Amino acid sequence: MRLLLFSPHFPPYGSGGPTVIDRLARGLLGLGHEVLVVTTQYTVDLPDQDLRHGVQVRRFPFWEAVARPTPTAMAAGLHWLADQKRSFRPDVVHLCMVSPIDLFHWQSRSAAPVPTVVTLHGELEPSLCRPLRPGTVFDHALRRADALVACSRAVQADLLEVLPAAAGRSLVIPNGMEPPPRQAAPVSISPPELLCVARLVAGKGVDIALRAFAEIRAALPEARFTIAGDGHDRPRLEQLAEHLGVSRSVRFLGWKRSERCLELMEASSLLLVSSLSEGFGLTALEAAWMRRPVVASRTGGLVEVVEHGVTGLLVTPGDAGEMAAAALELLQDLPRCRNFGDAAQQRARELFALDRQVGAYATLYARLASRHSG
Repeated sequence: MRLLLFSPHFPPYGSGGPTVIDRLARGLLGLGHEVLVVTTQYTVDLPDQDLRHGVQVRRFPFWEAVARPTPTAMAAGLHWLADQKRSFRPDVVHLCMVSPIDLFHWQSRSAAPVPTVVTLHGELEPSLCRPLRPGTVFDHALRRADALVACSRAVQADLLEVLPAAAGRSLVIPNGMEPPPRQAAPVSISPPELLCVARLVAGKGVDIALRAFAEIRAALPEARFTIAGDGHDRPRLEQLAEHLGVSRSVRFLGWKRSERCLELMEASSLLLVSSLSEGFGLTALEAAWMRRPVVASRTGGLVEVVEHGVTGLLVTPGDAGEMAAAALELLQDLPRCRNFGDAAQQRARELFALDRQVGAYATLYARLASRHSG
């Protein structure tokens, strides 16, 4: 099949969702499908067309057109995308993330009138979807898609609360990941190394993780904390580390590529995932593949990725004290830490392998394409 994956973000820029899309594209290519990724051109340092791990990637400055929606800019985006569709002749178009640039797909659909798949990676924002207002980005995505894929049962439940009529078109396909190139080393807690990988924005609750670390360090003075990620909250978080008196034990590394994040995970004792809401919890899955236990918020898809008391510990979202107590419980019990890490990796192999995700999408595409051609 010829599969057009349309995404507002794609590596080398972005993390989380873009990483998932990159892995999916490579997996589909490995199954013998022809894959074209259409994404946004952010900067002039990236070519308009290139290959990433064998996957065709084509870029257009969609965000500029949306930010300054002049008739000329919008028409240019529509014509460009329509030309890509006519040239590639996809069997299915997959909107990999819901975003304002989806408008270009819906308005150019006649150039390739084939089924559209939409993937939802996070819980639906009440301000955007409750109620679902006609003509909005989410209205188009949820009502017009031929299939709606949720990355977790939590996201699907959220979708059906917003639009119960979507039940017959919705399904859950969890995110997947290929095994790391080599087996990760066992957990070490000498010294205790804690890690948080997240965008530095309010919803990720990194301030909660920092407050938890302050309590952990009071009990284990040799403990250290690394934060990998960037965002507009970074100055505030750096000030908070100073205020809590832990700045000398905290490293802010900024944004790191997924490969580097896996290395940081292997160097850590455990991960803190302090999100206030989370559609899936990709960081928790990556930690599992690296044999690292996780202390995570009991929210959204994290409850499906982390099995409490088996692969990690789940705590009340926003409760720094509970997070600190759970982390200390593990950091003072190396055998349990290692057992959790090994169990997490085994569970990832069984439930969240990349070939499971890719196979599920390939089956969905084939069913939709067959129904369309028939």
